[in-house]
Amino acid sequence: MPGIEAVLAERYFVRGAVKEKFRETGGSALRHEIQIYSDDAGLVKGLADFTATELSVGKAAIVVATASHLAGVLQRLRARNVDVERAIETGILLPRDAHETMSKFMVDGMLDPEHFFDAMEALVAESTRMVPRVVACGEIAPQLFAAGETLQALNLEQLWDIAVHGFNLDTLCGYALTDFESDSEIFKSICAEHSAVHVS
Repeated sequence: MPGIEAVLAERYFVRGAVKEKFRETGGSALRHEIQIYSDDAGLVKGLADFTATELSVGKAAIVVATASHLAGVLQRLRARNVDVERAIETGILLPRDAHETMSKFMVDGMLDPEHFFDAMEALVAESTRMVPRVVACGEIAPQLFAAGETLQALNLEQLWDIAVHGFNLDTLCGYALTDFESDSEIFKSICAEHSAVHVS
């Protein structure tokens, strides 16, 4: 019955709990933040800074970005004296291509919630083999948004918010400022799915 009621109320129902349940169980301390960047260099720096900070306090980090941005993040981490190769080898740093990751939960061009949670569960399980806490940052929903798939981007952010609380996962999403300039309403909707909004 809870699943039927959730669907009728146009809420997601995943793994036996509705979205609100995660919020009631201490979810407020977790971060699902959005950083809005003026250019690619700012995006890369922001993702690298977030990742380096979280690695330095003993957490594992999942970084999901386009190939060029991912290469830039890894280069910046090396510049900050992070042993990137060792971190990847031990599983505390998981760099993943955004488009390849997205393909795991897009079915016939549409977002599939069950596939999304299966993919997230696998990523979190892989990254918590060595340490108990994991964070994630990147640009999967932003890629959908930039491609004009605004509703799917919003739906993905809603699913990601469930994942944040369900998997105890602090997250930073990186968006380009130019993507929001033509639609202030969708900008507000995207921002509303996050616990904090940063602009740089």
